[in-house]
Amino acid sequence: MTAPAKEADRTLKANHRAMWALGDYPVLAADIISDLGQILVGACGMRPGDRVLDVAAGSGNAAIPAARAGASVVACDLTPELLAAGQRQAEREGIDHLRAAVQRNEALGAQPFCALALHHLAKAIG
Repeated sequence: MTAPAKEADRTLKANHRAMWALGDYPVLAADIISDLGQILVGACGMRPGDRVLDVAAGSGNAAIPAARAGASVVACDLTPELLAAGQRQAEREGIDHLRAAVQRNEALGAQPFCALALHHLAKAIG
């Protein structure tokens, strides 16, 4: 990637991060798609011992139900505020096998996971 393209990519991601940090997305998601994460987890047949990567996890709409099912979950997102909201919810529920990572999705590298990008599956539905 050229230097100008790298700078444009950094700027775009910074703008996205700022946009998603505006308002109260966790409340909006809870009102609109609160059941969808659990539906996805059930459809994927997640169980204890599974490893899940939720790309663009936001506040954990899919990651938290996956962790509730016993999966070890890595939730990544560009927006620290949303990940922090998800971490707080996981802590309130006593979930200790959900790890949040503020990073670019493409920086994840090749890691073995049994389910990938639950958030994007949810977007395809609604």
